[in-house]
Amino acid sequence: MLIFANNPVTRRRFLAGTLSDGVYTPGGYSDDTILTGVQDVEPEILALLDEGKRTRKSSYLITNYEMRLAEPSLPADWVQLDGEWYEVDSKAKCRSNVINHFEYVVLKIENPDVYLSAQL
Repeated sequence: MLIFANNPVTRRRFLAGTLSDGVYTPGGYSDDTILTGVQDVEPEILALLDEGKRTRKSSYLITNYEMRLAEPSLPADWVQLDGEWYEVDSKAKCRSNVINHFEYVVLKIENPDVYLSAQL
C-alpha cells in the first residue's frame, strides 16, 4: 500500500453491453472505493495533453489500483473527486521494485449524464 495514497474515492467501471437481435443494450456500471493520492497536474504534464483537453479541470492520481482507459467498446473508468466526476485520460505504470504503482491524469466531466450517453 502506498503511504500517500490514503484518499478514498469512488471508481465507476463501465460494463460491456450486449447485442441481441440487432438491438444494443448498454451494460451499466459498477462502483467501488479505491485509495489514491490526489495532486494537482503539473503544467509540463498538461502541455502533453491534446489541445482540447488542456483547459479542462484535471487532477493527478497515484494508486495501487489499475484503472481502464477508454476502449473502442467501453468508456474509460471514472472517479469521483469532491463530488465531481472525472474520466481517466492517461496512465503510467511505475515499477520501482520498491513501491510499484500507477499514475493517472483524470479530466473533469462537465455534464456526466450527457457525456455518458454520447459515449455508449
